[in-house]
Amino acid sequence: MNIATNEFSEFVLFSENENNALDSRSETREVRGKQTTYVNCLVRNKAVQLKPEERTRQLWLARLIDQYGYSPSRITTLVSTQEEWLDAQADWPRRDVAPRVLLVSAWQAAARWDATASFQRGRLRALYDPDRSEILLVRPWDPSNALDVSVLLHELVHHRQAPHHWYCPAAQELSAYRLQEAWLVEQGLSIDVNWVAVVLDAGCTPQDIHPE
Repeated sequence: MNIATNEFSEFVLFSENENNALDSRSETREVRGKQTTYVNCLVRNKAVQLKPEERTRQLWLARLIDQYGYSPSRITTLVSTQEEWLDAQADWPRRDVAPRVLLVSAWQAAARWDATASFQRGRLRALYDPDRSEILLVRPWDPSNALDVSVLLHELVHHRQAPHHWYCPAAQELSAYRLQEAWLVEQGLSIDVNWVAVVLDAGCTPQDIHPE
């Protein structure tokens, strides 16, 4: 399936009313002689260019807010709460600037796939982009689901690890999975991960097993 088909599949997830609501709060501006569409981001509270990727993001944000009662400030609050837990549990200090958290499709995440990607039941759930200080959470992602929240915590660990030198980037994963597991245990849950594969990856030795 190519990118164009994937992008179309993203849009058909949303109703005509959802798309019309987004269009109604969009505006067209002339930028360098071209008509460009902008919309005020529901979370960042600033005008952003409504490219296809941004349109999908805004549709998801609107659904979280309108249908699931998800406050635009809740991700910020959730990140703060997770950071407080990591302050007491992690070996790396909190950074001065929090990461940007984005909800993305699976193909958007795969396009930026690197060594610090989080898997759950064999599926790519999230990744951290150290160059942009961005956490990409793969949809569907539910802030009321503890397993999904633990994925966010996993990537917050990578945000803390990023300023430090890693001879092998994959070595960061073992600590991130351990902290994710510890947080889930406190919620009365367990993590579904192939620990043998995680340990082998962390050793950075050639092998054919991936932590799925």
